[in-house]
Amino acid sequence: MKHVLFYGIDAGQKKAYQEIAEGLESSFGICCDRDLLKPFREVLEEGGSEGPCTLFAHQYMLIDGFDRTELVTFLQIASIKKQLFGGIKVLRNERNQDWPLGQVLEQAAREKKTADCAMSIRQLLAGTKDLDLSRVPEADRQRLDKAIRRAYAAVTKSVMDGQELQEVFAELMHSLQACRTYVS
Repeated sequence: MKHVLFYGIDAGQKKAYQEIAEGLESSFGICCDRDLLKPFREVLEEGGSEGPCTLFAHQYMLIDGFDRTELVTFLQIASIKKQLFGGIKVLRNERNQDWPLGQVLEQAAREKKTADCAMSIRQLLAGTKDLDLSRVPEADRQRLDKAIRRAYAAVTKSVMDGQELQEVFAELMHSLQACRTYVS
């Protein structure tokens, strides 16, 4: 059975997402703060419960049993209905299915923060490819080169560390700002 539940969505989103889920022959549900201590699997299977969603700032889409095509279809239909989902998507897996829902949401938020930081670093790295550093003092150029190498290594690891990425991002930004006055 396919399940899709949401945490923290508004009434308009709820109506649209419920119609989409039914069209894809999936169960639909809403979960709330009361469900946060229940195992993730149980919340998905029971459909959650409606109530206040005040403990997490993000919206969450909790998914089980969808293949990639079905998930993309769901999101495309939501976009067509002007109800694009911009929150965090969480798939049930062997690792997280027995965790309390609150722990699943916390982990998903951490992973999103890590992914967002990695994306920002990749964008900064892409912007450094065509820099003319010929007028940058040698010491600043070496610091920037070191920061770029460290940033590249951090974003190409198979398992990225959120704390390390934040440090690398700060180091890269600082190095780029130090060189900014010399680069045209």
